[in-house]
Amino acid sequence: MSIVEQLISSKERIEFLLRNYPSLRDDDKKLWVSYLVMFHRLQDVLSRPLPFEALCAMLLNENVAGTETIRRIRQKIQHQGQYERTASNEVISRAFNVKSRVEHLLKNYNALRDNDMQLWLSYLVMFHGMKEKINDSCNPYEEFCDIVLDKEVPTMESIRRSRQAFQENGLYVGKRKSRLEEAEHVAKWAKGS
Repeated sequence: MSIVEQLISSKERIEFLLRNYPSLRDDDKKLWVSYLVMFHRLQDVLSRPLPFEALCAMLLNENVAGTETIRRIRQKIQHQGQYERTASNEVISRAFNVKSRVEHLLKNYNALRDNDMQLWLSYLVMFHGMKEKINDSCNPYEEFCDIVLDKEVPTMESIRRSRQAFQENGLYVGKRKSRLEEAEHVAKWAKGS
């Protein structure tokens, strides 16, 4: 069993990547893609027939850490003084309005209101042509990396924050939040308040 196969927790895996690939310390997108390549065999997944569908199945698997999880682990490791960044953070200005695009998706596709990974994938399909680009490419892995690492493509965390802002204002509330509110209402009723 190789050392990579022995790394079980996401934290161990991220530490391994940060220790061995210093360029990943500054770029959460590259860190996430490297995580998928090293620990979830991204290149094998994208070499299957219907690569986009295989990619979606992999990313929607509960055992695959999302971009925000990877970012938080990296941030905590670096906050503890290990594997610090090699360059300063740059704020990237975008020519498009992520929030209005997320609103369009939430408004028109109710199923996306409770699943950030599906929302992000739908965003990439609708506004960056991800499905066609990957399925039509002779190198789906390279195409996936080009799309996800493009500075104009928002991270899943940016998409999640946009969704959360709408839902905190009572817009495009998903079933999960409705169920939680209903449970709270029933709990209050049961207490006699």
